[in-house]
Amino acid sequence: MKLAYFLPVLIASAAFAADIDTVRDRLVASMLPKSQPGQQQIDAQAKSDAASMNAAGTWDEIDYTDEQRSAWPAQRHLDRTLLMARAFRVSHDALFRDKALVAIDYWLAHDYHNPNWWHNEIGVPQLLGQTTLLLQSEMKPQQIDGVTRIMRRSVWTKWTGQNLVWGVTNQIMRGLIENDADAIKQAYDRLYDEVQITTKEGIQPDFSFHQHGDQFYSGGYGLAFAQDVSRYVSFSWGTAWQIPDEKMKIVLGYLLDGEQWMMRRDRFDYAAVGREITRKGKTAVPQNWTLGPISPVGASYALLNSVSLLADRQVPRRDELRAWTMRMAHDPSAKDLVGNKSFWCSDYMAHHRPGWFASVRMFSDRLLNSEIVNSEGLKSHHLADGMNLLYLNGNEYYDIFPVWDWTKIPGTTAEQGPLDIEGEKKPVGTKGKTSFVGGVSDGTHGVAAMDLARGKLAAHKAWFFFDNGYVCLGAGITDDSDRDVITSINQCNIDGIVKGERGWYHHANVGYVFRRDEDVKLTTDEQEGRWSDIGTGSNKLVKQRVFNLWIDHGPEPKDRKYEYAVLPSASAEQTKAYEAKPTMRVIQNSKNAQAAKDDSSGVIGVVFWSAGKVGEIEVDHPCVLLFDGKKVTVAHPEQQPIEINVTINGTKLHFAGVSGAGVSRALQTTPAPGS
Repeated sequence: MKLAYFLPVLIASAAFAADIDTVRDRLVASMLPKSQPGQQQIDAQAKSDAASMNAAGTWDEIDYTDEQRSAWPAQRHLDRTLLMARAFRVSHDALFRDKALVAIDYWLAHDYHNPNWWHNEIGVPQLLGQTTLLLQSEMKPQQIDGVTRIMRRSVWTKWTGQNLVWGVTNQIMRGLIENDADAIKQAYDRLYDEVQITTKEGIQPDFSFHQHGDQFYSGGYGLAFAQDVSRYVSFSWGTAWQIPDEKMKIVLGYLLDGEQWMMRRDRFDYAAVGREITRKGKTAVPQNWTLGPISPVGASYALLNSVSLLADRQVPRRDELRAWTMRMAHDPSAKDLVGNKSFWCSDYMAHHRPGWFASVRMFSDRLLNSEIVNSEGLKSHHLADGMNLLYLNGNEYYDIFPVWDWTKIPGTTAEQGPLDIEGEKKPVGTKGKTSFVGGVSDGTHGVAAMDLARGKLAAHKAWFFFDNGYVCLGAGITDDSDRDVITSINQCNIDGIVKGERGWYHHANVGYVFRRDEDVKLTTDEQEGRWSDIGTGSNKLVKQRVFNLWIDHGPEPKDRKYEYAVLPSASAEQTKAYEAKPTMRVIQNSKNAQAAKDDSSGVIGVVFWSAGKVGEIEVDHPCVLLFDGKKVTVAHPEQQPIEINVTINGTKLHFAGVSGAGVSRALQTTPAPGS
């Protein structure tokens, strides 16, 4: 009788023990490169770290008293300890094990803290937990107890978004160390609770990501969220803690309908990374296997490895995950993503075509433009003022940021001179002043629009994304200050010869075409600056040649305009021919409406800043519209659901419940009664 009573408990315990082993083994394996080059990287660096370590278990070049809030020097002690633990599991060299154990003892004896809570409650527990999982069978009970005591500082019940994910994964690791199935279940349950669609911090309804309030952060905290959730979902697949089906749909939606749309191969769009734009070497797919899980992350923890782990399981949309990993790995047989997405929750648009990717980042009265935290993001004043980046090979802006002219961020219209914006007490970490900001997408083409208002500067800005390029329009540019105002066309790393004549320039397989009467200026000289000017990096002077192209509107502009076209993957000859006979034509460019047509596809895009008519298209409410000859797609950037009546060539269409997400209808649709 007693055996029958306890048998279910014994069976359950055995099942959990097997699941704990499975999750632990998968987690440990994820930290160890399978490739010989990766293993050689780890072995070589671990040997160097072991050789420079002193008898006390420390490194003389690390200043353990330096309390920098972002790049904390003392963290390097734990980074090296983790690396030697990984090297031991790769090579089984006892030297690495012995050195790592001495380093653990030193840290436990001193228990360093940082003024930034994140290191104490997230970073340190994370590094110690991973090191312990690799060395647990080699560690003394008092060492393990010391580690788990520190790990319990991750009191994740008070956190949301990516901070929550870091916290619960620390508890999962602690549960694996202590063979505590209840702790693991509690943490996984909370992790899956955070996998939700929300209008607060986390995954938004359009699959973008917000953190630190209403702030677009898909390539910063959101990238870490994608990496960590992917890894931990893959670890638990097929165990008692496997993610529920409805939550898995959200994870896959976030990865495949969100994150991958903001990338060109291995490069995450710098418009989506927030203050992390100030970090040297920022990339979503690092090649360095020696680095750990804390920024800058190593290859073991980065997006390519994380998505690959998920694609190794029998998960839905597996083929899409594998296709994405091929692109991130620069597989020559991989096909480029093609299409357009308007991320209406984040005032952001992504446009992909074979060979190139372009984006626009804006901000409205619904969003914060950026932030300055831990001395990062010091010059981020204009990052969301219509930032328009273009990627072909992915290296266009790589590590350009210390030498950037931050008043000429590509795509933006801005005052020149000091970065401080006259009339704005807090130019960074502020919400916009206007609500008509957003775009419309039919999945293939897109139009983005921004009612720009910064200090005394105002402008209506629009971007029209077609098959072979895009058109950029500005109207109503007015500024009451005495500062010069410009619109930046591009500011990128110099790559080859610059060609051009009046009306066009060509550089790095991209053509730029503008009106011949525009006051266009170009520099290709060296620009200089320091990483410490914008964040917490080196104060060493950096000099770099830059392709810097802009339109000068002069001081105190009144109702000025601009128009230019960008032709990715075009030759100089094709650019010159386009300038003589453009195939993307401007239909109208005024404060009331901005419109362009792509003759090759027949697609027309219109920004109706007020009710009115452009050609044969008429609307009774401000909106952004796309028409491909058969289908009409309408969005309302102000995000308030409204009804819009559209008339095209005499055919009336009634759109109900139009908001930022957009609504599409076929032109042949029978008109609604009374419309």
